[in-house]
Parts: sequence; structure tokens; C-alpha cells
Amino acid sequence: MKAKHILLVLLILILSFSAVTATSCKGKEPEIPPAYEEDDGIDRSQVLDYIVKDGVSEYTIVYGDAASSAEVFAASEFQLYVGKMTGVYPSQTAESNVNFDENSKIVSVGNTALLESMNFDVDYSAMNTDGFIIKTYGKNVFINGASDSGTIYGVYDFLEKICNLKFLAYDYTYIPELTEIPVYKMDVLEIPAFETRSYMSGSATAAANELNMVHMRMANDYTVIPEEHGGGMSN
Repeated sequence: MKAKHILLVLLILILSFSAVTATSCKGKEPEIPPAYEEDDGIDRSQVLDYIVKDGVSEYTIVYGDAASSAEVFAASEFQLYVGKMTGVYPSQTAESNVNFDENSKIVSVGNTALLESMNFDVDYSAMNTDGFIIKTYGKNVFINGASDSGTIYGVYDFLEKICNLKFLAYDYTYIPELTEIPVYKMDVLEIPAFETRSYMSGSATAAANELNMVHMRMANDYTVIPEEHGGGMSN
């Protein structure tokens, strides 16, 4: 009988605790993060100009006079994929070789003096290591990251969202055939939710496929990525 009394007391305590917990949690809804909107910061109703149209490009891709190797690489990637998609390769040069005003047609990549002259209100310290911005002023486009890798990601983000370029696998990239690439009014801020990002796949994370890691925005502390490609957490 004593054992039955003990079990009865334990059962009553358990039921009482469950009731208290249910009462205390009643009315509390779980916090759901806002849905990701791919077009956040992109006003597709305002076409400012075209990077490529009618088989020509009047745009110049610009990097800083003291640009890092990764910033030069990012500018080259912009030029490369625009060329692959349209057959037209915009010119590319250091910023000291161009004149700049509201009516210029440049794509500024990285931390250029042209970007600094805009005095955009940007807190790079809050971008979780490799976030980035894409902003327009007049017909000009500015892409810059909180780090070298962030700048490269910004270039890829523009190409993916505006041109529908897709990095699908380490050995395949979807490159659409385009006749024009519009410049929309943009004020994009991207901050990665996680500083460390990776796929648990040998083919995806092997050192031989380091560029695929950059394409897929992977970041971990066990794969070395060259400084030219933005560096990595293990560098």
C-alpha cells in the first residue's frame, strides 16, 4: 500500500506541474522570423539604365586604386559573367581612370574612393563578417562588403538576382543567354544569419573545389580559401 501511495503522490505532482506549465505558456506564440524576400531593396519598377543593351555596354567596372586581389577578382567575375551571358564584356579599370558624377555609368566594386564620397550610412561592423550592400546613385551601381568575401558575394548576388545566374553545383553553373541587363534602383543590405556555413559533402568542400565554396557562400574553419577569392575562416 505504501508503494501505491508514493506512486499516487508522484502522479498528482506530475499532473499539477503539467497544468501549471500549460497555464504559464498559454497565449504565447512562438517567434517566427520574417520571411526572406529576394527583392528586398530592389525596385524593379524603376529602370535607371542598362549595363548591356543592343549588343553594347556603356558601363565601366571600377575597383579601387589600392584594391585587394579579392576586389580585383570580384570586378573580374562581374565582367566575366556579364560577358558570358550577353556576349558583351564591359570595360574594367581602376577608379583613377574614370570621371564620376550622377550621370556616369560605372559599377563600383569594393571599397573605392567613389563609394566613400557617397557617404552612405552603412554599419559594416553589424554585417556578421561578410554581409554586403548594393546601392545605386544616378545610373551608378555600388557593391561593397564588410570583408573581401562579402564584396565577392555582393557581385554574385547582383548577377543572380538581376540576371538569374545560378551556381548549381561544383561542376555546373546555369548561365542564361541575355540581350540586356537592366540597372534597377537598388538599396540592398544582406547580412548572413550564420557566420559559419558549409555543406557536409566531400565534393562540395574539397580544397580542389574552393571556388565552388565561394560561389555557394560557404565558410568554415577547415578549408583554406586563397586571399584572391576572399580568404576564409581558416586563413
